[in-house]
Amino acid sequence: MKKLRVLHIYRTYFPETQGGGQEAIRQLCLSTQARNVENTIFALARHPEPVRMDRPEGRLVRARSWFEISSCDFGSLDALRRCREAADESDIIQIHYPWPFADMLLPFICRRDQPVVVTYVSDIVRQNRLGLGQLYAPLRRYLLGRAKRIVASSPNYIQSSPVLSEYQDKLTCIPHCLEDAPAPDVGLCERWAAQLGRNFFLFVGVLRYYKGLDFLLQAARKVNSPIVILGDGPEGERLRLVAKTSGLTNVHFLGVLGDA
Repeated sequence: MKKLRVLHIYRTYFPETQGGGQEAIRQLCLSTQARNVENTIFALARHPEPVRMDRPEGRLVRARSWFEISSCDFGSLDALRRCREAADESDIIQIHYPWPFADMLLPFICRRDQPVVVTYVSDIVRQNRLGLGQLYAPLRRYLLGRAKRIVASSPNYIQSSPVLSEYQDKLTCIPHCLEDAPAPDVGLCERWAAQLGRNFFLFVGVLRYYKGLDFLLQAARKVNSPIVILGDGPEGERLRLVAKTSGLTNVHFLGVLGDA
């Protein structure tokens, strides 16, 4: 049986960056392999060597990220060339939104009129407050108008997004998938219990401005239980400084750790 070749386009990917978006793509690629799907991921990286990597979930193709504006990475003509080469070998192009640079690439890479699927991760929020929303709106309309199908991860998001309300005829709800987790290591659990106790609040994720961690640190002043923050990111240094200057001895920043 001929394989269905899918190209996933997202702004950054493992191993250079970590995050929920990257993990969602990885899980999707792994789970669709059993359906005879061959996955390729295109992303930008500050250090894209090697350019091509074979990973368990599929082939990774990278180009250099030259600069970033408001969480949006931009590449050069080399990024266009590599993405177009990957698209030429694909049957479906799946863009993980929002990434405006991907929207700019789309007219130049879709040379075989492949179906386009948009995985709609989030509305654009901070960029709207910066006054960029109206500038970007025509490009967004082109992307979503070109899409054969738009996928959101929850029915609540479909109902609440002002953007998605215009595309009800194209919308599908598909929750993010997660592979079965291995049984926890008993010794490792005991080690963490000795360090943190067994009654703590745990946050896991990339430390970004929209995750609500400032509210978590405010709440930490009013409780005695340990607050454990697992992960790192753009807000990490600032949040650690806030916790230190506020004397929050019950807040523990663990940094990035492995799944186990």
